[in-house]
Order: sequence, then structure tokens, then C-alpha cells
Amino acid sequence: MALETIGILHLAKKSCNEVSGGELQLALIARTLVSNPEVLILDEPESHLDIQKQIVILQTIKHLSQARGISCIINTHYPNHASI
Repeated sequence: MALETIGILHLAKKSCNEVSGGELQLALIARTLVSNPEVLILDEPESHLDIQKQIVILQTIKHLSQARGISCIINTHYPNHASI
């Protein structure tokens, strides 16, 4: 299940307006996993999030890339995030 893969199973019954921005972003990533993509294209997935959630998002994307062999293309305004 995609929610388990991302680590947000606890959000399954919550509405969009009941979760944080970072949780919503993780839910959107989980939604894309349902179709078993070969490539993820993300436009500033860490925008408008605090630094802790930015790191969680980027580490999640990195894990998906490594564990599932998904290619990820990320547009970001934070050059330092390329090293995560």
C-alpha cells in the first residue's frame, strides 16, 4: 500500500485540510505511487515547508528512487538540496 510505503498510513482517514503541508506533500507522492511510475517529476516538492519537513520529503524521494528504481527529476530553488 502506498501510504505504508511513504509512512503516512495514520493519515488515511483525514481530509486535506486536516493535515500539515508536509503531510499533504507526502500524500501526493503516495498517490502517484499507485500507478507504479517509472519516473517522478516534482516541481519544488519542498516549497513552503519548514526545514525538517523539507528533509523528510527529499529523503522519501531518495528512498523511493533507490528502493523502487524510480527516476526522480526535481526542480528546486535550493541548490544544497542536491546533496541530500
